[in-house]
Amino acid sequence: MTATDFASEAQAAPYQDAIREIFVHYTATEEGIDFSMRDVADWHKEKEWLTTGYHYLIRLDGRVEPGRPEDKQGAHVKGRNEGTLGIVYVGGLIRSGDDLIPGNTMTDRQEEALIDLLDDLQIRHPNATIKGHNDVAGTPCPGFNVTDWLDAIDEARPSQLPATSDVKRIVRVVAAIIRKGRKLFR
Repeated sequence: MTATDFASEAQAAPYQDAIREIFVHYTATEEGIDFSMRDVADWHKEKEWLTTGYHYLIRLDGRVEPGRPEDKQGAHVKGRNEGTLGIVYVGGLIRSGDDLIPGNTMTDRQEEALIDLLDDLQIRHPNATIKGHNDVAGTPCPGFNVTDWLDAIDEARPSQLPATSDVKRIVRVVAAIIRKGRKLFR
């Protein structure tokens, strides 16, 4: 069964609201060990969930696998799932002796895939804000500060506009459209 077939089987409640927030997560697994959306769905089913709580998973090689369809409410941020999408990247834990320490373990391909996926989602959901799970919950997930990470990406883009959150969101959407256009014409 493909990830797409699996995603179409998801039996979550209908998802009515417009997307307001997009959350980035990690799988809380050791860096360098790959997992699929099917693996994550199995973990979530062990918790007696219907299926995976995430809408997308980014594997170590940058492949993006679908989970719950976007029109179905996810289960990825307790108390804040309505009107949100959840993206999870494989990894997030760094081995230090016998300990596993939270951190940003994204491979270059995962980071590129996350940027591309966020660009796509921002184009389709331009009013959505992008956050890390750690922005709204007492967790280190996704292992880094998403706002700072996005700001670093945005700093690479020239802009003469003031840096209000609304203007930043608009600049991100426009930049995403421009990047997508460049990829189409390569």
